Amino acid sequence: GLMLIDQEHANSSMHGNTTRYNSLWETRYKQLVTFKEEKGHMEVRANENKTLYDWIHRQRSLFRDYMEGNTKSRHSMTNGRIAQLEKIGFDWKYNFEVVDRETVKAAVANATVGTQKRKRRKKSNE
Repeated sequence: GLMLIDQEHANSSMHGNTTRYNSLWETRYKQLVTFKEEKGHMEVRANENKTLYDWIHRQRSLFRDYMEGNTKSRHSMTNGRIAQLEKIGFDWKYNFEVVDRETVKAAVANATVGTQKRKRRKKSNE
């Protein structure tokens, strides 16, 4: 299984890898939403779903990098993803004394505004 995770997050320069990663992200996100609907929580255990468990941990570590300004990874956390995860009440397990909780709220607000703007623009081009 480890091989697979490395491939998933490989920083390969292959064209279209970001697109693949994005759709993979959406897939994992949907899996988490489904898990929450079924179990009523998001405490995924490794023995229940190793892939999802690893993904959750990865989101937390990418989020930590994002909050601390280390966004060197090609697959770094984005405002949009933070908004999506916040929406379902994702537990970042982050020490918000380091970064004020309002910073996240602001990032989420910006992300939400951003997506709405994009959607509107698309319509006017039709």
